[in-house]
Amino acid sequence: MKLNKVLLLFLATVSMLASSCSDDDEDTDNGGLKDCVPTLVTTTEGGATNKTTIGYNGERQISSVMIEGDGALTGTVAYSNGKPSKFTVTESELGPGSIEYTYNSGGQLTQMNLTSSLFGSSPVIRYTLEYNGSGQVSKIITSQANPFTGSGLQQTEYSTFTYDSKGNIQKESVYTGTGAGELDYTIDYTYDNNVNPANALEKLIRGVSSPNNILTAITKGADGTVFQDESYSNVYKYNSDNYPTEFTQTMQSGTVSNSKVTYDCK
Repeated sequence: MKLNKVLLLFLATVSMLASSCSDDDEDTDNGGLKDCVPTLVTTTEGGATNKTTIGYNGERQISSVMIEGDGALTGTVAYSNGKPSKFTVTESELGPGSIEYTYNSGGQLTQMNLTSSLFGSSPVIRYTLEYNGSGQVSKIITSQANPFTGSGLQQTEYSTFTYDSKGNIQKESVYTGTGAGELDYTIDYTYDNNVNPANALEKLIRGVSSPNNILTAITKGADGTVFQDESYSNVYKYNSDNYPTEFTQTMQSGTVSNSKVTYDCK
């Protein structure tokens, strides 16, 4: 069993968490339109269907996540001072686990610590976030432990981010190794002009986000070669409140997936 599989499982769940908005976050302002939170995301790809059901507490913050299909799991979210403090995976294909969050005095997310019951109680993966003078995430450092030898967390890669004038992530550059590392690949993004409803919680969960919706993401190796199975374009459909209710993602390799989103609006 590869550690990367554990990482991908938990991060897939984080992505689902990031698909909602909270009333308490300033960045959710969408020009006076309704406050909508997604309750069901249904994704179809190659004849297979995944369903993600999202529950909320009285503050309209995510309290539970259930994924049915590939990577099935069940989890709950705890909060402290209005921000996620721990995401607990109670059931999954790889057993229980958790993601714990640390913030600085300014309320910025500074660390995400991932644990898995398969490898004990110590973090097996840690993400450390750094910020630029504009309060944008400029760097995320990934550190991993070797759960089989008991060695501590060591840097394995890091990502840097640049932004356009609207605050969208324009380029992500990923480096592998310790210290300055070596460039592994880059991702260049383009966007539409519509509000990204995931913006606020993406900033709390993933640490980085963009205020608009991704139209294209082009992944290239260090030599400039385009990775067609990781490069894609998105086409959206919106409801009358300008929330995306459906989007089709087409990979350059030809794979197509379709996602439909159901909201609870007030």
